[in-house]
Amino acid sequence: MNDETERPAEDPRKAALAKARAAKAAKKAAASAATPPQAPSIADPEIDPDNIQLSAADLARIEAKAKAQIATERKKALESQALTAALEKIRGKAGLVTGNPEEDRLVTLTVDVGASADGIMINGMKRFHGQTVEVPLHVARSLMEICYRTQMHEEEISGKVRMLFKPRRVTLNRRNAGAVTARIAQGMGDAA
Repeated sequence: MNDETERPAEDPRKAALAKARAAKAAKKAAASAATPPQAPSIADPEIDPDNIQLSAADLARIEAKAKAQIATERKKALESQALTAALEKIRGKAGLVTGNPEEDRLVTLTVDVGASADGIMINGMKRFHGQTVEVPLHVARSLMEICYRTQMHEEEISGKVRMLFKPRRVTLNRRNAGAVTARIAQGMGDAA
């Protein structure tokens, strides 16, 4: 049997269409071989913007950047804490600066404590009896209070204060009910 007889005749339109497709494919292959392949652009409709992923190298670079940023933040925080501690230490040695200009005003004070004490220690600084010091007003108030209390303590243990509370014999009866005593008269300026 002959091949030509068994095969039906091809449609001339299909043959022309196949020929045109082959020519178009050959032209496209020649054009792609002449130009290098381009990276897909963002405007390319084939890239889905919702389905973009980072490579392992990108993730490693981002992680290193994050670690460096956290390290700088921690360093700044530690420096801030150290600065605050140093300021408080210096302020404490300077007499506990309050920030109020009236309270931080320097005044001169002579330490005068009772005989049983040789001085006063405040904030690790010893101030001796008879010493004249220049301190902020709020510290001076504390020093004056302590000096007063040590003197009162000394008078209490020596018995001087007890004389003020010694009971007196005062009798009130009909005979001296309206009488003015010499003590009262001296205070009023009248002679009895």
